[in-house]
Amino acid sequence: MLRQDRINDLIPLAIDAAFGANLQQSGLLPTLVFYQKTKGDGKRILWSKAIYKMLTGEDSKNENDLIKYVIEESIDKSTKNAKKDSYTLGDLDVDILDDLEDKISEIAIALKLAVRTFKIKEKDEN
Repeated sequence: MLRQDRINDLIPLAIDAAFGANLQQSGLLPTLVFYQKTKGDGKRILWSKAIYKMLTGEDSKNENDLIKYVIEESIDKSTKNAKKDSYTLGDLDVDILDDLEDKISEIAIALKLAVRTFKIKEKDEN
């Protein structure tokens, strides 16, 4: 039973470590959609909020901020000027999306190194 408890404790860590692999395998938008969901213990959303903070310098107000930011930043300029009510994947500038994917990947690596290197304190701790 002790071994099963250890495995259960490691599952959230494996999910956290999988962000970069998921990004490489699935791409930016599917990874962000997956990590914005707060089912389970809600730790996945913390990665999205931390990446948003590092990317924009602003605190995330809700769980969709990172994906909204990526979509808004990558909308093709001519499409953005048309001021549509909705957009399709074809409206996104692939070059900007690729640049954002690279930045987010670098941020995820930096955050992962920080988490592995430093002891993280809870907000209410001194």
